[in-house]
Amino acid sequence: VRTCSRMSVQVNYEILVIGNIDMLTDKVDNYLVSVSPHITEDRFMRILTQYHKLVSEFEHLGDYAVHIAESAKDLNDEKIELTSTALKELSLVRLLLNSTMDYAKRAFEKRDTDAASHIEPLEGVMNDLCNTIHDNHLKRLREGNCSVRGGIIFLEILTNAGRVSDTCSNVGIATVIRVHPE
Repeated sequence: VRTCSRMSVQVNYEILVIGNIDMLTDKVDNYLVSVSPHITEDRFMRILTQYHKLVSEFEHLGDYAVHIAESAKDLNDEKIELTSTALKELSLVRLLLNSTMDYAKRAFEKRDTDAASHIEPLEGVMNDLCNTIHDNHLKRLREGNCSVRGGIIFLEILTNAGRVSDTCSNVGIATVIRVHPE
């Protein structure tokens, strides 16, 4: 996020993305349900259970991404500009989130437990960072350096970024269980 005036999200695109996420979730869930009667070993059933959990986690990631896009659209539509400090803070959040998501993607796609082991520490850093940024925001708000509406949207972005990080942590945990279902 650099400036509010450069943010643009079309509502039709959001509806398409949400619809596709929901449709894909349903298709994968239906497939997993259809194969489950054919799985007889406990070990494979535990793996299948993790895939069921992951389908929901990936749906959540899509939902959070849409929420962040909607917040960016609100900033743009309402011509709200965040303070330079808030933009710098969101830039840090984005960098940390990109790293966390890269590890989650690698963990899931490659069944990479080493990548999965990096996610939880980053998620802890994200929690600390979000708490600090939240406190910084409240201070700016008390000092009159930002608008209430801009602050609400800023906190919505921050909250959804934290949720993405939490979800990536869940992906990492599920990856480890998939690789070592014993």
